[in-house]
Amino acid sequence: MDKLLLNLKPNAWTKDEKHASNCNNKAMNGIYNGVSAEEFRKISTCKTAKETWEVLQTVYEGTDTMKQFKLQRLTKEFETIVMEEYETFDQFYAKLNDIANSVFILSEEIQENKIVKKILRSLPSRFNSKVDVIEENKNLDTLKVNQLVGNLQTFEANRLYKRKSKEKGIALKTSKESRKKPKKKIESDSESEAEDDMA
Repeated sequence: MDKLLLNLKPNAWTKDEKHASNCNNKAMNGIYNGVSAEEFRKISTCKTAKETWEVLQTVYEGTDTMKQFKLQRLTKEFETIVMEEYETFDQFYAKLNDIANSVFILSEEIQENKIVKKILRSLPSRFNSKVDVIEENKNLDTLKVNQLVGNLQTFEANRLYKRKSKEKGIALKTSKESRKKPKKKIESDSESEAEDDMA
């Protein structure tokens, strides 16, 4: 929008100019309501929504060079991330999802089938049986991330439940065995010698 247009009196505006001004005001209001006080200070002198948006875009995405650098770093993180043995699946998926969301914020997108395949490649050996079943029975190009995540969460929860049940069973069996053992009569050496003498 032209700076000259902003200085005109509202009654001198055409219908199209009034509509453009109204749209600009709504957009500015939306932006102002969505930013913090610190962010507002950076955009408070902007006259149009487009100018405001460009300032915010530069602040958070940086220049094109900075954007490309961030994308390269995120791509490397995506390619190298693996689930550690000590991690739960939810912890691993939260990290992977954070990378995918950061890429999306930079106006790029990681394809869903690429995320599905990355998850399956990145799991530790305790998931091997489940990964084999999924790869044999599902089309990885059409499998949704949410479906895969649900399957893996269920698998991990069942595994954990079975392990805890087994541990409780062993503990219960051990405590029962210790209560069932008959108590042996322990004779002292002097008592057995006295019995021999009497005989």
